[in-house]
Amino acid sequence: MRLFLDTNAIIDLFSNAGTSRQKSMRELVSALRNTDSTFILGATTIKDVSYLIECGAWFKSIVPDASRRKKLAYEAREFMFKQCEMCAVDQTICHQAHMNRDEPDFDDAIIAECARTARADFIISSDVAAFNKSVIKKMSPEECIKYLEINRE
Repeated sequence: MRLFLDTNAIIDLFSNAGTSRQKSMRELVSALRNTDSTFILGATTIKDVSYLIECGAWFKSIVPDASRRKKLAYEAREFMFKQCEMCAVDQTICHQAHMNRDEPDFDDAIIAECARTARADFIISSDVAAFNKSVIKKMSPEECIKYLEINRE
């Protein structure tokens, strides 16, 4: 199974906020650890996640220590490099995203176009407003875990 990770999925995974979204992402990663499934993300996600963890106001509020945020950003990048296939965000993807009127913002349109180009089976996202008309079906981490449980048989 090819799962395209929205930026919020990676942020949730490394948030250390103890939220249900973090727990679900960790369960999903764990459930897929010894399978032939592939995580995919847009190449620009790595810089977005790194910046949000190190400099984002929300992350600063839950992890006030700058050196700890820097370490978390490093761990997130390591995960993305080692565990994820990256889809190039090139002129074609950007133009397709620009023409995509179904997504609430340009970043989501880039994710949708990358997921389509990478032939993902699902987009994993907690964004309620995004990917509702995407060619690639969206699942929350919780929905994906349930899907995996049902389809293991």
